[in-house]
Amino acid sequence: MTSGAPSRDETDAGAAAAGGGAHAARSGKLARHLNTLQRVGSLLLDTYAPLLCLFCDLPFDAGATSQQSCSASRAAICPDCFADLLRNGGACPHCALPDCHGALCPECLGSRRLPCRVLAPFVYDSNIAFLLRRWKYEGQRSLCETAAALLLIQHLDVTGDFVALATPLHWRRRMGRGFNQSEDLLSAAARRHSGLNAAQQRGRRGPQLRRCRATTKQSLIRRRERQRNLDTAFEVDGRFRGEHVFLVDDVCTTGETARAMTRALHRAGAGKVTLLCLARTPHWRQEQHSAQDGDKTPR
Repeated sequence: MTSGAPSRDETDAGAAAAGGGAHAARSGKLARHLNTLQRVGSLLLDTYAPLLCLFCDLPFDAGATSQQSCSASRAAICPDCFADLLRNGGACPHCALPDCHGALCPECLGSRRLPCRVLAPFVYDSNIAFLLRRWKYEGQRSLCETAAALLLIQHLDVTGDFVALATPLHWRRRMGRGFNQSEDLLSAAARRHSGLNAAQQRGRRGPQLRRCRATTKQSLIRRRERQRNLDTAFEVDGRFRGEHVFLVDDVCTTGETARAMTRALHRAGAGKVTLLCLARTPHWRQEQHSAQDGDKTPR
């Protein structure tokens, strides 16, 4: 071999490097084209198919209310309708029961105190019921993005050894509905909140909460019967090591589902439990909730 001439291996390595560089250049060019197409597509949608408010069905500028809009799902809430949503100010600081003037409610002061804390930014009213009906019962699954945006209006400190889990459905309920709305809500919220995303990843790798027994739907029975209805309905596959568990659900009505899930988690070694939900039902509406709920399948 002539001195100074490149070897065959060196030639092959140079060709591979050149090929890799060309591939990277093509990938970068493709990414720029896709970004351009996305911007053009968004501009066309905003021009010829503007966002319509979920509640009043009127077009509006999503940029004016970016915290509530969900352009990915083309579902959003205009500023006027957002202002009409009933915020859960003055709730019980432990169970989030509305209209408690910021003090502990009678149940939390007595023997019926929930074993978990509840965080709910809104009061369950006709607007929230309308959102949930379209999302859960009318097949508009993408509305989980709107629900997640509303859920995260409250400040969440999810730092440290947190685990995030969705409220489980019994397999019959899941098969009938086609999805678990709590799982969709958790995933949509995790995409928007890095701490919740990390907690969800830890939850996927750890013990799993599951509904092991089908029960009559809570909103279809009287309040005093709900605790008995949920006895032994939940169990955990695996053991926790004292982690703080975030449970995610759409609505907290009487809190009996949260109570049953928390007891199962504590039996499996979990530490503190916090229920994160979109809305909390006031006492005076808890019996009316069943009349607005269209899903009769046992959970």
